[in-house]
Amino acid sequence: MHRDVYRQGTQIAEGQAEQQLWALADQLNAGVVPTRRSAVLPYEVVATGRRGAVAYGGGMEDLDPGTRHVLPAPSDSKWTDGLTIRRLLIPVRGDHPGDGVDLAGRTYMVVSTDISAGDLSSAKVAALGVAADATLRVYVVVLPDSAEGSPRPPTVCCCGRGWSASC
Repeated sequence: MHRDVYRQGTQIAEGQAEQQLWALADQLNAGVVPTRRSAVLPYEVVATGRRGAVAYGGGMEDLDPGTRHVLPAPSDSKWTDGLTIRRLLIPVRGDHPGDGVDLAGRTYMVVSTDISAGDLSSAKVAALGVAADATLRVYVVVLPDSAEGSPRPPTVCCCGRGWSASC
Protein backbone atom coordinates (compact mmCIF):
# COMPACT_ATOMS: atom_id res chain seq x y z
CA MET A 1 0.00 0.00 0.00
CA HIS A 2 2.77 2.44 0.98
CA ARG A 3 4.61 1.78 -2.29
CA ASP A 4 1.45 2.44 -4.31
CA VAL A 5 0.89 5.77 -2.56
CA TYR A 6 4.54 6.73 -3.03
CA ARG A 7 4.47 5.67 -6.69
CA GLN A 8 1.39 7.82 -7.28
CA GLY A 9 3.09 10.77 -5.57
CA THR A 10 6.17 10.29 -7.74
CA GLN A 11 4.04 10.12 -10.88
CA ILE A 12 2.29 13.35 -9.90
CA ALA A 13 5.66 15.07 -9.24
CA GLU A 14 7.01 13.87 -12.60
CA GLY A 15 3.84 15.09 -14.33
CA GLN A 16 4.22 18.54 -12.75
CA ALA A 17 7.86 18.68 -13.82
CA GLU A 18 6.94 17.69 -17.38
CA GLN A 19 4.25 20.38 -17.53
CA GLN A 20 6.76 23.01 -16.39
CA LEU A 21 9.36 21.67 -18.83
CA TRP A 22 7.04 22.02 -21.83
CA ALA A 23 5.90 25.48 -20.71
CA LEU A 24 9.55 26.60 -20.49
CA ALA A 25 10.34 25.03 -23.88
CA ASP A 26 7.35 26.83 -25.43
CA GLN A 27 8.63 30.16 -24.08
CA LEU A 28 12.12 29.51 -25.44
CA ASN A 29 10.76 28.46 -28.84
CA ALA A 30 8.91 31.79 -28.89
CA GLY A 31 12.20 33.62 -28.20
CA VAL A 32 11.21 34.53 -24.63
CA VAL A 33 13.59 34.06 -21.71
CA PRO A 34 11.51 32.49 -18.90
CA THR A 35 11.12 34.55 -15.73
CA ARG A 36 11.99 33.18 -12.30
CA ARG A 37 8.59 34.12 -10.89
CA SER A 38 6.74 31.58 -13.02
CA ALA A 39 8.66 28.56 -11.69
CA VAL A 40 7.17 26.14 -9.20
CA LEU A 41 10.00 23.62 -9.43
CA PRO A 42 13.74 24.29 -9.73
CA TYR A 43 14.81 24.69 -13.35
CA GLU A 44 17.79 25.73 -15.43
CA VAL A 45 18.22 26.42 -19.14
CA VAL A 46 21.78 25.94 -20.39
CA ALA A 47 23.29 26.30 -23.86
CA THR A 48 26.37 25.15 -25.70
CA GLY A 49 29.02 27.86 -25.93
CA ARG A 50 27.67 29.77 -22.95
CA ARG A 51 29.18 29.76 -19.45
CA GLY A 52 26.19 31.15 -17.54
CA ALA A 53 22.66 29.79 -17.59
CA VAL A 54 20.20 31.26 -20.10
CA ALA A 55 17.49 31.15 -17.41
CA TYR A 56 16.94 29.61 -13.96
CA GLY A 57 14.55 29.72 -11.06
CA GLY A 58 12.60 27.80 -8.45
CA GLY A 59 15.55 27.57 -6.07
CA MET A 60 18.40 27.20 -8.56
CA GLU A 61 19.34 30.84 -7.97
CA ASP A 62 20.92 29.74 -4.66
CA LEU A 63 23.59 27.98 -6.76
CA ASP A 64 24.42 31.16 -8.73
CA PRO A 65 23.89 29.77 -12.24
CA GLY A 66 24.25 33.27 -13.69
CA THR A 67 28.01 32.99 -13.12
CA ARG A 68 28.32 29.48 -14.54
CA HIS A 69 25.56 27.00 -15.19
CA VAL A 70 24.99 24.24 -12.65
CA LEU A 71 23.76 21.43 -14.88
CA PRO A 72 25.62 20.19 -17.97
CA ALA A 73 25.24 21.83 -21.35
CA PRO A 74 24.45 19.39 -24.15
CA SER A 75 27.35 18.06 -26.18
CA ASP A 76 27.11 17.48 -29.91
CA SER A 77 27.10 13.74 -29.38
CA LYS A 78 24.40 13.79 -26.70
CA TRP A 79 21.63 15.84 -28.33
CA THR A 80 18.21 14.51 -27.37
CA ASP A 81 14.93 14.90 -29.17
CA GLY A 82 11.93 14.70 -26.87
CA LEU A 83 11.79 14.12 -23.14
CA THR A 84 14.66 12.65 -21.12
CA ILE A 85 14.29 11.55 -17.49
CA ARG A 86 17.44 10.81 -15.51
CA ARG A 87 19.09 11.28 -12.15
CA LEU A 88 21.67 14.05 -11.76
CA LEU A 89 23.85 15.08 -8.88
CA ILE A 90 23.46 18.80 -8.14
CA PRO A 91 27.01 19.92 -7.28
CA VAL A 92 27.98 21.72 -4.10
CA ARG A 93 29.16 25.20 -4.92
CA GLY A 94 31.80 26.44 -2.52
CA ASP A 95 31.69 29.86 -4.14
CA HIS A 96 28.03 30.59 -3.38
CA PRO A 97 26.34 29.09 -0.30
CA GLY A 98 22.56 29.10 -0.67
CA ASP A 99 20.04 30.04 1.95
CA GLY A 100 16.83 28.83 0.27
CA VAL A 101 16.04 25.44 -1.27
CA ASP A 102 18.96 23.17 -0.41
CA LEU A 103 19.57 21.27 -3.65
CA ALA A 104 23.37 21.13 -3.55
CA GLY A 105 25.11 17.84 -2.96
CA ARG A 106 22.01 15.74 -3.59
CA THR A 107 20.90 13.55 -6.46
CA TYR A 108 17.53 14.31 -8.04
CA MET A 109 15.42 13.00 -10.84
CA VAL A 110 15.34 15.62 -13.62
CA VAL A 111 13.39 15.92 -16.84
CA SER A 112 15.01 17.64 -19.79
CA THR A 113 14.60 18.43 -23.45
CA ASP A 114 16.83 20.04 -26.06
CA ILE A 115 16.06 22.92 -28.40
CA SER A 116 18.17 23.74 -31.44
CA ALA A 117 18.76 27.47 -31.92
CA GLY A 118 19.08 26.66 -35.63
CA ASP A 119 15.34 26.00 -35.67
CA LEU A 120 14.60 29.52 -34.36
CA SER A 121 14.58 32.85 -36.19
CA SER A 122 17.63 35.10 -35.82
CA ALA A 123 15.51 37.54 -33.76
CA LYS A 124 14.54 34.78 -31.31
CA VAL A 125 18.12 33.56 -31.05
CA ALA A 126 19.29 37.11 -30.30
CA ALA A 127 16.54 37.57 -27.68
CA LEU A 128 17.73 34.39 -25.92
CA GLY A 129 21.36 35.52 -25.99
CA VAL A 130 22.73 32.34 -27.55
CA ALA A 131 24.71 31.56 -30.69
CA ALA A 132 22.82 30.67 -33.87
CA ASP A 133 24.27 27.14 -33.79
CA ALA A 134 23.72 26.58 -30.05
CA THR A 135 21.74 23.77 -28.50
CA LEU A 136 19.71 24.73 -25.45
CA ARG A 137 18.85 22.17 -22.79
CA VAL A 138 15.93 22.78 -20.45
CA TYR A 139 16.11 20.98 -17.08
CA VAL A 140 13.40 20.76 -14.43
CA VAL A 141 14.17 19.08 -11.10
CA VAL A 142 11.53 16.59 -9.93
CA LEU A 143 10.65 17.04 -6.26
CA PRO A 144 10.46 14.88 -4.22
CA ASP A 145 13.22 12.46 -5.21
CA SER A 146 12.48 8.75 -5.86
CA ALA A 147 12.16 6.50 -2.83
CA GLU A 148 14.01 3.29 -2.06
CA GLY A 149 12.68 0.32 -3.93
CA SER A 150 11.47 2.16 -7.02
CA PRO A 151 13.17 1.59 -10.36
CA ARG A 152 15.87 4.16 -10.97
CA PRO A 153 17.92 5.12 -13.98
CA PRO A 154 21.68 5.32 -13.34
CA THR A 155 22.99 8.37 -11.53
CA VAL A 156 24.95 10.75 -13.75
CA CYS A 157 27.08 13.52 -12.30
CA CYS A 158 26.49 17.02 -13.57
CA CYS A 159 29.73 16.78 -15.55
CA GLY A 160 28.02 14.11 -17.70
CA ARG A 161 30.86 11.58 -17.36
CA GLY A 162 29.24 9.39 -14.71
CA TRP A 163 29.69 9.71 -10.99
CA SER A 164 33.10 9.43 -9.42
CA ALA A 165 34.79 10.68 -6.28
CA SER A 166 36.58 13.37 -8.31
CA CYS A 167 33.34 15.09 -9.43
